[in-house]
Amino acid sequence: MTFLGVEVVPEVVALGVVLGLVYGLSAVGLVLAYRVSEVLNLAHADIGVAVATVFAVAVTRWNAPYWAALPLALLLGVVVGAIAHVAVVRRLRDVPRLISVVATLGLGQVLVLTASAVAGTAAVARFPEPPGLPTFDLGALHVGQATSAMLAIGPVAVIAVWAWLTRTTSGLRLRASAANRSAARLIGVPADRSSALAWGVAGALSVLTAVFVGAAPGFVGGSFSGPGLLLRALAAAVIAGMHSLPVALIAGVGIGVVDQVTGWNTASGGIADALLFVAVAAALIVRRARPASSAVDAPSWVNVDVWRPLPLRVRSVPRVRRAFRLAAVAGALAAVALPVVVSNSTAVVLTAIVAFATVGLSVAIVTGLGGRLTLGHFAIAGAGAVASVHIATRTGNFLLGFAAAGAVGVVAASVAGIPALRARGPFLAVTTLAFAVAAETWLLPRPWALGTGVDPGKPIIGAVALDTGRGYYLVALAVGGSALWVARNLHRSGIARRLVAVRDNEPAAQALGIDATRTGSLAFGLSGAIAGLGGAAYVHSLALATPGAFPVPASIVVVAIVVVGGIGVLLGPLIGALYIIGVPAFLPLDAAWLAATALGWLVLILYVPAGLARPLRLLRDRLACVLAGHPATDLDAPTLQEEAPRALPTGLPGSVAAPTRPPDTLEASGLRRTFGDLTAVDAVDLEVRPGEIVGIVGPNGAGKTTVIDLLAGAQPTDGGRVLLGGEDVTALEADRRARLGIVRSFQETRLFPTLTVLDTVRVAQELETPTRLLPAAVGRRRDERHRTAHAREITAAFGLDAYVDVPVRALSTGVRRICELACLASLQPRVMLLDEPSAGLAQAEVDRLGPLLLQLRTRFGASLVIVEHDVRLITSIADRLVAMDRGRIVTQGRPAKVARHPEVLAAYLGGVTGTSP
Repeated sequence: MTFLGVEVVPEVVALGVVLGLVYGLSAVGLVLAYRVSEVLNLAHADIGVAVATVFAVAVTRWNAPYWAALPLALLLGVVVGAIAHVAVVRRLRDVPRLISVVATLGLGQVLVLTASAVAGTAAVARFPEPPGLPTFDLGALHVGQATSAMLAIGPVAVIAVWAWLTRTTSGLRLRASAANRSAARLIGVPADRSSALAWGVAGALSVLTAVFVGAAPGFVGGSFSGPGLLLRALAAAVIAGMHSLPVALIAGVGIGVVDQVTGWNTASGGIADALLFVAVAAALIVRRARPASSAVDAPSWVNVDVWRPLPLRVRSVPRVRRAFRLAAVAGALAAVALPVVVSNSTAVVLTAIVAFATVGLSVAIVTGLGGRLTLGHFAIAGAGAVASVHIATRTGNFLLGFAAAGAVGVVAASVAGIPALRARGPFLAVTTLAFAVAAETWLLPRPWALGTGVDPGKPIIGAVALDTGRGYYLVALAVGGSALWVARNLHRSGIARRLVAVRDNEPAAQALGIDATRTGSLAFGLSGAIAGLGGAAYVHSLALATPGAFPVPASIVVVAIVVVGGIGVLLGPLIGALYIIGVPAFLPLDAAWLAATALGWLVLILYVPAGLARPLRLLRDRLACVLAGHPATDLDAPTLQEEAPRALPTGLPGSVAAPTRPPDTLEASGLRRTFGDLTAVDAVDLEVRPGEIVGIVGPNGAGKTTVIDLLAGAQPTDGGRVLLGGEDVTALEADRRARLGIVRSFQETRLFPTLTVLDTVRVAQELETPTRLLPAAVGRRRDERHRTAHAREITAAFGLDAYVDVPVRALSTGVRRICELACLASLQPRVMLLDEPSAGLAQAEVDRLGPLLLQLRTRFGASLVIVEHDVRLITSIADRLVAMDRGRIVTQGRPAKVARHPEVLAAYLGGVTGTSP
């Protein structure tokens, strides 16, 4: 049967279903482990391959009985999976989860190398087939014992997992932990134990997959390797949204069918991998974006934010400025002078270090600043390399070739990453990994790309051919230096601040009008350009450019370089490249080689997750203190006042301009929001007229904050509409509502922990004057200076002068409240939604807060909707109070009238007027 030009053979489809069932089981394990830990285990397939290799050795060489060794192999998979959770996830719980994911990459490589050592020099060519099972012919295909085992054991394994999850106490506990980790902990479910158990079960399912797939020679497509197996499990998991176990199983079956049908119809390798990438991208494009969450990773970034600017009192000392400028110049001159003192072979290694560091700079933009993990940037570099090779060799213009590499890098990055940027979670890592696998197996081997290998050529400047290692090193250094200059400009720009704000606290960033997807897309495009340049610098250093020069593991190495060097540190990729590539090359000692292997950098990540930048930062700080004549104190812990600023303004300065847009009425009708069986907001109608202050009161759990979320666009409604000036804004997300003038504060004023107060206020200014990418990339600073001057005016107006260089995480709650109000005041608000603005303030500051809020209303003509527990404050400033209970409005009207309402007295005031509701 032929369908759309593809021959569909029933026997091949049947084999695909059997294989897909095994893929689906692996995907189920992956989803299960992710749901209970929120960490994507990229060692999942490697656990299976490593244990399956040991199993194969035991059966084929040690003569262990197959059916006795198989349960032991599954048990070993459980143990290895559980150990992976304890050693990686639990140990790294206080750092960003993407570092845990990178650690699983290192763990996977260590496991595979360990299994290879067990196998010895004679690798396992083919896994043993299970004895005692029937073989038969299915049409033109022969079904072996491994296929029979899949057919017999696959459904049994599915039923066993389902029965365990639904019928046993441990399974029910695991499901409870996966559904709501915090709630499960409250009812006594041991969350860590459940997570370790889930990772163990996932390990066993991965082993089962590897044992059967590796022993099934009748299957075509779906190469037996860690990346190949991992990609298929990840693709099924992504189609399931990393959530639904049944969908993951069914998606795995579909992937198995695609594998077999594709392999039957074409002898060209990699087409199945390319189709998988397309499927993953399509699944993410049609996937509805989830509401932003600030609870995932933000606090943990503080623990790896090690390379912060020196305090102004230190960095403003002339001797300090001169010393560090001199050090930078000396470092640059030393790098340029290296070809004079090194051999050609050493220069080739230095070129590789520069090229990998350049690609690492591109990864650092996405991962270090944006907080998103990418696993395909060396494949993006490969796409840029292809463009450079063809343009340069055909035109003889290598400068044009490098420019083409940057442009193609942007395109490749857009294809690889942008479909995933709108989705929260680990999806960017999955799509970029899928792109890397498809690039290695399908894209780069095309005849119009690298084919079986092409001569990349070497640049010629005038009459000088840079065809030696030392000569070409200078070209690579120029490319790397240019990339470093662009990255430095970006790190100092508003785009970097927007990326960090989204990384630290996405809801707060969106409330300030930042479009997280657009900001991420701009950064990802720029990172693609830098990766393309790095790929071009690398490919022209080779004697022969082949697809094997850009393998999937190289993308993993680049990520390791960034994390080992210091995530978020500008020079981190160079530090990491010198360690991972330079140490084994220049210090070929056993200990040095071991330190730079996957085991070495895995141990380094586990024990120094902030990377090698941490000890280097301490050295920088000591040197700066000595030069400045400053006591060698801990610069991470500046001495702060623990109270809010004494100069909390009672009026606003002229620098805080009034909005040019007229105020409008905010209306909500029939608002409804449910969370499972809980109805948080039920049929709420609310009208806020221009310039009106409306207070919302009620007991905890009444739905007050959820109403603020729905009005601000932080959560989607399950019913009802929100209108601003008669325009329906219900479908708009929080950042678009902020641009229309609906701004909000949060009950927990955390803002952006790794930014300073000044940078936080400058983030707020991005709403009116957003930083443009190209001016920022080339270092144009005029608009930046204007934003800085305006931000200093605002911080001075709100009494924050003494705190401008202090990280937000180091502020007291009261000072953060004032910083948040300063940000809102710079947003040209029309409607301000304030969630408990007095929380954390001393009583003296609460007394000043009321007049300040009235001034905000007067200056902007803005409406204020205030959720507040301080009855004295809210009744003194509100024109109208709305009382809520159990998601519904009980009564509303003048404050005095609402306070006397019988249900309000009974439910909120305990029958005693004046008590806090």
